[in-house]
Amino acid sequence: MIVITMILSSTLGAQSERHGNPKFKYVVLNPPGCQNTTATAINNAGTVVIHCQMETTTSWFLYKKRGFHPLEDVNSGGQSYLGINKSENLSGFTDQRGYKAFLVFQNLLHVIQVRGSSLTEGAGLNDRNEYVGDFRDAATGAFHGFRARGAHFATIDIPNSTGTAAYGINNKGWIVGTYDLNNDPNNDRHGFLLREDSVETIDVPGMKSTAPRAINDAGTIAGTVSDTGDIAHGYVSSDGNPIVIDIPGAIHTQIWGINNDGDFVGSYLDPAQVRHAFVGNLRRNLGR
Repeated sequence: MIVITMILSSTLGAQSERHGNPKFKYVVLNPPGCQNTTATAINNAGTVVIHCQMETTTSWFLYKKRGFHPLEDVNSGGQSYLGINKSENLSGFTDQRGYKAFLVFQNLLHVIQVRGSSLTEGAGLNDRNEYVGDFRDAATGAFHGFRARGAHFATIDIPNSTGTAAYGINNKGWIVGTYDLNNDPNNDRHGFLLREDSVETIDVPGMKSTAPRAINDAGTIAGTVSDTGDIAHGYVSSDGNPIVIDIPGAIHTQIWGINNDGDFVGSYLDPAQVRHAFVGNLRRNLGR
């Protein structure tokens, strides 16, 4: 059954800080009153989705035109917004009465559960309202990726893998995600790029695991890698040349999204164990 609910928003003032180093420029995005923040997605207009954790509650914001716009938790069950497109339609998952994917289309919330699954999670979304994610088979416990648009649905399974998850999709229909191998002695996570009928493995050299999270229309991939010490680093890869992104002084850095301007978003953990949302770019200054 599809549940449709209205979603509302309003506006607050912006609080952002600009930073830079020789490799890239970045801006910290902290909505007022938030203790820990993570930027989970960005669209081609530069609108950023931000998760805000406060002392006893969590909330979500859109950052655009130098202002923060709250997203109301329409199901009161804990939405996680992981995709946004140019129309500001949103995708992700809710944990109300079990994990289910959702798509916010034209300000209406559509909840989706894959038949025969015990868990369904939505992730990335493109401008054609195609979205991707993963689900867990209730009978076998195995995870499978998926791609969907309207009533059209396709399962994604990387050959010889024990589990597949799809995280990002661009306007060409290219998909990135992760998979696990059943014969990997280290149980490392590998990334993949699926375009047309071709699958490419993505492993950033020197890293224990690679998790591509998003891809733009130029084919630039952004995500998170973990080293042998289980320290998380962001990365951006163009033409197969990955650049590791570490916010100066941070303990961990993670990247969740990228748009066609090359703006990437994510979070970093500072030495005081506080998490901050940020948007960065390798080639240009950010006017935010």
